[in-house]
Amino acid sequence: MTINKSQTLSIQKSNQSALLIEQELADDSRYHPNLGGVTRGGMANHYPMTLLSLQGLGASETELLNFKQAWPRYRALIKEDLGLSDTGTIQVDNWGDYLGQAQYLLEFRRVFAQALEHKSTGLVLSQALETLKAGLPMGLFHPLIRLSFAHAHGDKGQIADALAYMAIRYQDLFAGFQQPVKSEQSASSAPLPALAVWQEIKKSLAAGGFQMPARRGSLSICESLCADPDLQSLAFADDFDFTAADLGPQMQQVCLLALRLYLHQPALTTLHAVTAAQALAELQQGQGELRPEEIDLYLNLWRRYWLWLTALYIEKGRPALPEIDPAFLPEIQTTDWDSLTREARALPEVHLIKMTYSCQCLAQASDPADQDFYKLAVIQMLREQQAHPRSGYGLI
Repeated sequence: MTINKSQTLSIQKSNQSALLIEQELADDSRYHPNLGGVTRGGMANHYPMTLLSLQGLGASETELLNFKQAWPRYRALIKEDLGLSDTGTIQVDNWGDYLGQAQYLLEFRRVFAQALEHKSTGLVLSQALETLKAGLPMGLFHPLIRLSFAHAHGDKGQIADALAYMAIRYQDLFAGFQQPVKSEQSASSAPLPALAVWQEIKKSLAAGGFQMPARRGSLSICESLCADPDLQSLAFADDFDFTAADLGPQMQQVCLLALRLYLHQPALTTLHAVTAAQALAELQQGQGELRPEEIDLYLNLWRRYWLWLTALYIEKGRPALPEIDPAFLPEIQTTDWDSLTREARALPEVHLIKMTYSCQCLAQASDPADQDFYKLAVIQMLREQQAHPRSGYGLI
């Protein structure tokens, strides 16, 4: 997506519901970012992210209260239920030594909150993400997604919460992955389209030679493949890379590939491929004019996201990505986003609400030819009232 000032990938605040949102977010900070406080493999606490999705979709205070009353999940209190405390072990100069250790959640939160008091938000984010980038996909991208919501909302406490969540979920999934080096012949040429890379991978893997991990869950396979040197070579073959000059169009290509992979097989992993892409794009956009070191950071974040997405593409069987059936285009193009978001707000299904939010944001920031895919994804979900529709409605 070629992002400009008229486009948005973030929340549009509603003053009508602002006070309720602030109260609910403040209360939610008492709870662990994962339901039940289970860190490895635990289900994320979707409550704050869904509230902000609803706000971005234009929810009224009544609709927010309805969702609150329908929220069924148990959430573990950080202090009272889990007994976590701040021992003073972690400080601003050593927090990187304690990554992945869930018992230090409150200490990470304190360190990031203190940093946000004394430095600009952009600088804190850049420095933290530089340290945390190798764990970007951990928790099925929920820490990243939570961070994007917190940043778009502008609440420093929420940003500190999200960064602490990223820190306790950290694991280096990429095993020393290095920036690809372009050949001299292609250094000045435009990068290969992302779809073409997948097409070449499909041809290459059809001939054999790539060993898939022993059959496990989709998420586990994707995480393990990120460190596979053969996967890293495939994902950046033919001198494909993310570049500062072409990053806008490359983001658009990659977000659309994630959406089309979701349309091929709606699932938790493919859905979060879409919501994570929107989150990363929103974070990047939200920084405004980037310094050279920040540009390098976001290029590296997109490289790691691309590795994970390519692993997911391979895990899903390297499918031919679906196309929209032309017979359904009139329905798609005459269905307006206001009606879609109104329907989504009425369904207390967290992934459906968050996916609708991401699809609307990405559609608004996409080229016209791509917008129908995002709208169709929401139409499918609403027809079946679930985030993983199975009918393939509107697709060839």
